[in-house]
Amino acid sequence: MNGLKAFPTVLSLETWSTTFGSLRQLDVSSNNITQLDFLSTEKYLQNLNFELNLSNNNIRLLTKADLQSLKYLYNKNVIVNLRYNRGMKCICKTFNVEQVFRTTWGQNYSYLKNTCVDNCNIDSDTENTSSSHQFIAYSGLVFFFSFGTLVTSSLLCLRRIFRKNKKKDSYEVQSFLSAESKYDAFISYSSMDEHWIYDTLVHNLESNIPGIRLCLHQRDFVPGATIAENIIKSIDESTHTLVVLTENFTKSEWCQMEFQKAFHQTLKHRKHLIVIILGDLDASTLNRDITFCIKTYTFLKVSEILFWTKLYNVLSK
Repeated sequence: MNGLKAFPTVLSLETWSTTFGSLRQLDVSSNNITQLDFLSTEKYLQNLNFELNLSNNNIRLLTKADLQSLKYLYNKNVIVNLRYNRGMKCICKTFNVEQVFRTTWGQNYSYLKNTCVDNCNIDSDTENTSSSHQFIAYSGLVFFFSFGTLVTSSLLCLRRIFRKNKKKDSYEVQSFLSAESKYDAFISYSSMDEHWIYDTLVHNLESNIPGIRLCLHQRDFVPGATIAENIIKSIDESTHTLVVLTENFTKSEWCQMEFQKAFHQTLKHRKHLIVIILGDLDASTLNRDITFCIKTYTFLKVSEILFWTKLYNVLSK
């Protein structure tokens, strides 16, 4: 933590395209940055592929202008990480919160949806509170929405506790996954690593996450359909996409093609992509998509002591 209260002017977005053309990640997390007004210069950006990490700052307000900037940056392949900015409010009088998070780009920031709904500031940037009656009406709506959310959350928690207690010896992690998904995770891997996939990865996941539904191409792909059709169908029917990245994977044209399909389908539908790195990798053998993916999405190394704990946790989100 460097105690920054504003985005450094030396890192002005106007110069990123020329000065930092090879930039893939800019980490200014865990500071005291309070506003996103510096994003207003995003029009100077060319097409780039990188992440701006603003997590764990003190950003309290998300305006319509900020959302427009986030949308523009998304179209330039720039992802802004706004997680863990506690107490953030949205000025939702000037835009439809639900509609924003249904868009393709808005789904990338779906983790802000509850924040905006539960912490909805009805004042616009330039207006004062219109009237006490209007304020009370909006407050009442927010109260009843929050109360309903609280009741629903409580019921889900009770259900969760009940299901966990049914299997005391297992690792107590539940997969809170979409009821609409046929699978909890689609696993992309090289057939050369099949032994580790089935004997270690699948065995541990199915043993420690009760009821998890895994999709594996050699087991679940539909006979007669093309490879591309099977990959797209599997990703569409899965909440998460797990890519097991190994030396065998990077050398296989089949795996490269499968990864490309998985990666671009994930970008298109904003699916949750998780990369697992097994063994040592030669960075020079990684193509652009894989390199960008590792720098942008969640990745876990099997060699890490807490690998399994982290994997169970990320699959439960």
